[in-house]
Amino acid sequence: MPASKKSNTKKILEMTLDGMGTKEIATKLNVSYSTVTSARKRGRDKGELPKIEYGSPLSHGSTYYLRRGCIGDIISGLSKDQLIWLVKEADNYECETLAEVILEMVRDAHAEAKV
Repeated sequence: MPASKKSNTKKILEMTLDGMGTKEIATKLNVSYSTVTSARKRGRDKGELPKIEYGSPLSHGSTYYLRRGCIGDIISGLSKDQLIWLVKEADNYECETLAEVILEMVRDAHAEAKV
C-alpha cells in the first residue's frame, strides 16, 4: 500500500533538514522530482523549513556580483548536440524546465565541490 501524501511530505521535510538533495529524496522515496520540490515549498511556506535567501551574493555591489543574464543566452550559445544532451539530462533529473535543470546541476556540482 503506498504511503500517504502527508506521510511522504513529513519524510521529505525530514530528509531535507538532514541535508539530502531533491533528486536523492525523490529516488529514495520513489516519488517524482516535482513532488519533492512541491513538498519543500509547502514546508517553507508553513515555516517548517528555513526560507531560501535569494539574491544576496548576486546583488549589485556585492563582493560576488555576477550579472544574471538570461536562459535564452544559454540556449542560443549551445550546439544542437549540446541541446539534445541537455534535454536528456532534464529527463534524468525529472525536470520540466531549463531553469530546473540548471538549478539541479549547480546543486550537484556544489555538493561535489564540498566533499
